[in-house]
Amino acid sequence: MTKLPNYLWQTFGLSFLSGMRSFSGPAFVAFMLSRNPSKNLERSHLPFKYLQSPLVSNTLCVLALGECVGDKLPAVPNRTDIFPLTGRVAFGAFTAATLFKAKSGNAVSGLIVGGAVALNAAFASFYLRKAITGSDKLGNVAAGLIEDCLVLGIGTAIIAKMNSSRIK
Repeated sequence: MTKLPNYLWQTFGLSFLSGMRSFSGPAFVAFMLSRNPSKNLERSHLPFKYLQSPLVSNTLCVLALGECVGDKLPAVPNRTDIFPLTGRVAFGAFTAATLFKAKSGNAVSGLIVGGAVALNAAFASFYLRKAITGSDKLGNVAAGLIEDCLVLGIGTAIIAKMNSSRIK
């Protein structure tokens, strides 16, 4: 039986969060890597190494917060529309590829895994939110705030767990 890498579940989790809030996965990864840089990424010719920069980390955190605010606006399209969905899949793929590369894994495998997880998460969170905001149920803004809290709590728990196992 093949043993899964110990970082795989955390990678699934952060890619899943990108399906809920597209900037959340890269923001959490950049936050973690800016405080705990990976030697594998420093030596890499791929753009993943830039996530270790405090400037990039702070910028992604601001963008993630902006996305949380923007999500509550009535003019924002559904996350399952082609443009938002493509962004969520791309950010989930980028998140997983970065983590795979940081842990000496294959970045292409990370792209595939992260994209698939984010795609599924986008639809799962869309239908869950639709179910709880139906007639005479929770309002859209309240549901969005609950989703924001889930993303923040889960993301914080994941990077705390990953920091405890230290990236190389």
